[in-house]
Formats: sequence, C-alpha cells, structure tokens
Amino acid sequence: MANLNTVSALFGPGTGRFQINALTLAATTETLVVMGTDAGTTTPATIVVPVGNTGNTLVGSGSPIEFNQSGAVSSQSYGRKVGVFTEPPYFSATTFDSGRPFLLRAAGVVTVNKTTVTTVTNSFSISLYNGAAITATYKIATLAAGLSNSSTTANVTGQFYLEALVQWDSTTQTLSGIYDGNLGNTTTTQTALSNAVAVTTASKLIFTPTVTFGHAEGGVATIVEFAVDQI
Repeated sequence: MANLNTVSALFGPGTGRFQINALTLAATTETLVVMGTDAGTTTPATIVVPVGNTGNTLVGSGSPIEFNQSGAVSSQSYGRKVGVFTEPPYFSATTFDSGRPFLLRAAGVVTVNKTTVTTVTNSFSISLYNGAAITATYKIATLAAGLSNSSTTANVTGQFYLEALVQWDSTTQTLSGIYDGNLGNTTTTQTALSNAVAVTTASKLIFTPTVTFGHAEGGVATIVEFAVDQI
C-alpha cells in the first residue's frame, strides 16, 4: 500500500479526475487501464517517476496521521535531500539516475466471468509498459498464471498485485530490474524485466498497466492502487 516512500500514486475504483476506472470487458483484447478526467473522459492511467518540481506538479507523500496528533510526525515527505541548500520537493533529474531503484506496484481484484463453452477456459493477466501505449518491446512485466475459470455456471474472483523493481541510468539509457507478484494466490517468483527498454531521458520514466482476459466472456478488473515508491 501507499506509504511515506510513495512518490506518486493513483487509486480506484472511481470515475473522477485521477481515479482509476474499473474495466468491464467482454473481449480478449489487451486494454490499457484508464483514469478519469475533469471533462468526464478517460486517459491512460500513467505513473510518471518525478524528475523535479515542474510548476503545479504535486509530488511527495504525507503521513496519514494528523501532525497535531503525533509528536513523532513533524513534516511532509518530499523525497531525500541531496544538498544543503536543496528546497523541497527533493526530486530532480538525478534522483532515479545512476541505477537508483524505484518500485512500481499495481494491486486490485478481478472477476473472471464464467464461460459459455465447456471446453474453453477464461483467464486474466496484467502487464506493465513503459510509456502510455501497448507496444510489445516496451512491456516490462506480466502476471498471467494463477487465476482462470472453466466453469459455465459461476464467475471466479481473486486478488492480484504486480511489483517491479526498476533501475535506470542516463549512460546506458536502458531499464533493468526484476518483477514478481500474486494472482489468485499463485505467486510469480522474481523474474528479470521482460524487455530492457531503451529510455533516453529521466522524463520518459512513464509507466502504464494493461489487463487482458483469455476469452470473450471477459470480466471486471479493478485496480485499487498503482504507485511508485522510492527505494
């Protein structure tokens, strides 16, 4: 869950601005997870790794405890200070450079609908991409094993989380790292990122989840949290 190391996060389900929409799908097409906007439309639910304070951008996290109620909590958390005269928030183009790791996390619940054909199995998978589009070579992680439904009479519901610990540096300009997770109480052990994606600048450390059902009956995928933590 979000904590004082969390530097950016989206939550759901909801339809308002920055709220992650629950996705009700009846197809096998891989689908970008989306969030609401003020205009009542949707846009990809992207997490941007912060590279500094740019205008009205809000970065950093705060304690869920009211400061006046706990003497141990004295200030907001805006990252780690890197210089004597650095002003908050303390994120810059070098915060996640030189292999300094960050953790991406997507978690929620999914209902895998029953099938109408006895010989068919419906399933669910969740993936993470660098960028805001579905491009195979930009996929960095996928959970696909552990939650399926071959019943013709009942839907199956389960929880999931996908975590990817990612590193990047401005010299090699590539992503590396590991991912693991849980899908319907089946764990995926730590695995190298699916692709060593080329990322030329820190400002392109942008990530978006997708979901896919294995049969046309589809189901409902609800991501309740998509976040990035400073490690």
